[in-house]
Amino acid sequence: GCDALAAGLARSQGVTLLDLTLSSVGDVGACALAEALAANSSLQELNLGKGLITDSGARALVRAATGHPALSRVDLSDNLLSTCADDVHHLLTAAKLRCIT
Repeated sequence: GCDALAAGLARSQGVTLLDLTLSSVGDVGACALAEALAANSSLQELNLGKGLITDSGARALVRAATGHPALSRVDLSDNLLSTCADDVHHLLTAAKLRCIT
């Protein structure tokens, strides 16, 4: 599942785009990907639209994306975000990341 994908992302320095749109990543997968981002420096675009991610998964991704050296676009559209959607968008925008919510 997403754990194996996250482990591969952490080891890879050549991946620039990861599109998991419609993949039902969920919060567990989002948190695994957030951890992988700490070890990856090449990812530029992360698409997680319609991934069944809630506020907690989105917050983990925001924390990881904020300090990432290459990431410039994060798609969290059509997920299960409540009132934190505006916070997520604001934080990612402040970190100069293009966010789609």
